Amino acid sequence: MSTYPKSLCAAALLLCAGGALADGQRFPTAFTTELSPLDAIECVEVEPVKIANELAKDAQVFGKSKPRRFAVANEVLLTPQNAGIWEEAGEGLAVWRLRVSSDNARSINLGFTDFHLPTKATLFIYDEKIGDMAGPYTDANNNEHDQLWTPVIPGESVVIELTVPLDVFHDVRLQIGSVNAAYRDFGLRNPDGSINDGSNAAKSGSCNLDVICGAGDGFPEVEAWRVPPPATGADTIPGADNFN
Repeated sequence: MSTYPKSLCAAALLLCAGGALADGQRFPTAFTTELSPLDAIECVEVEPVKIANELAKDAQVFGKSKPRRFAVANEVLLTPQNAGIWEEAGEGLAVWRLRVSSDNARSINLGFTDFHLPTKATLFIYDEKIGDMAGPYTDANNNEHDQLWTPVIPGESVVIELTVPLDVFHDVRLQIGSVNAAYRDFGLRNPDGSINDGSNAAKSGSCNLDVICGAGDGFPEVEAWRVPPPATGADTIPGADNFN
């Protein structure tokens, strides 16, 4: 259970407009500031992933006109007011952190069903080993839908970290409505099952001809493919299904 500490409220009232700011922040505050250790942060555990069960469900609808699932969407209602911990980080900043996990998950992504950050606030999502990170999200990510759906982070757990100046932390609107726990890999693992660190990412086939080249570069065979260059990709809809 988390509420705004009285010390933060008092400090917010006293902080002048010229206080320290979180804008331009490239890394989570916990990377550079001494805060409580991760094991002291509340961890919300959603249902464990039953990989075999989910794959069996998919087999029943394989080939039908539906997006291919890769994750189970767990409905939650998590906000800085009811979960996680708030801490003062000095220089007029407050930090809120929360951990979420799902046993056996190949990756986790989050659906913020209410999302609005004030100016100079930053939001990061990262794994507990600090190997993968999404963000920073800022007020530039505010949108008319008031939602944010994050990329996948490999592993069974993630840390959500918000840093906000004390004078505007009451203007934050964050509500995690969905914790999406993957039972399929989403281009994140090597053939041996280890997490792909990007050094061995899935690549194109043996052709590897850049369509920006052409006959003048010694590749006349590219001309027939120049407009439009065909491509494939993958996206999450909206965090539990994927479209290829």
